[in-house]
Amino acid sequence: MDQLVVLQEIYASFSKGIGSLKKIDINAIEGCCSELVARLLEDSLDGRIEEGICRKLSDNLKDVYELKRLGDICRQAGLYILAIDTYRRAISLCHDPVLSPILKNNLGQAYADQGDIGRALACYQEAALIFSREGDRISLAHVLGNLGSACRKVKDYSRAIEHAQRSLKIFEEYGDSLGIAQMTGSIGRIYADMGESELAA
Repeated sequence: MDQLVVLQEIYASFSKGIGSLKKIDINAIEGCCSELVARLLEDSLDGRIEEGICRKLSDNLKDVYELKRLGDICRQAGLYILAIDTYRRAISLCHDPVLSPILKNNLGQAYADQGDIGRALACYQEAALIFSREGDRISLAHVLGNLGSACRKVKDYSRAIEHAQRSLKIFEEYGDSLGIAQMTGSIGRIYADMGESELAA
């Protein structure tokens, strides 16, 4: 089994549980870092993610998609600095115009998770510009939601509302019920933070 598939399964296990991980033959993992991926898989089966193994993978993986998925794993495991380093390495190697803004958005999320809202905002804005230029409206809506959340954290409520409402409008255009629900909730939280309880309801 290709190591990218194994990394995807490890990432999915954060939400689905480890059931699918148990079906992977550790000895059949293929790729440039198969031994490290096998160790990460073993640790995942034991319910942990070892920073040292992730660091070695981040330093040695060459494939942008593998690095992206490793960054996602690190972020989910709370290894934010390592996630940032991994996403930055992936961005430096990325020549895929579709993947580039996704990596910038994910880097922004890692910065936000770490509490560096200024850098998160810069990453989200870069991603939003690319998604807008490429015409990827749904991805733009997601990034606008992230921008709104980041603005809310720094109490820039007018910009938070602006980004969240733009996001909501796009989700409504596409009939994306989950996106609509998320943005409606986000707008309510912003108004609640502003002390506007009637608008928050």
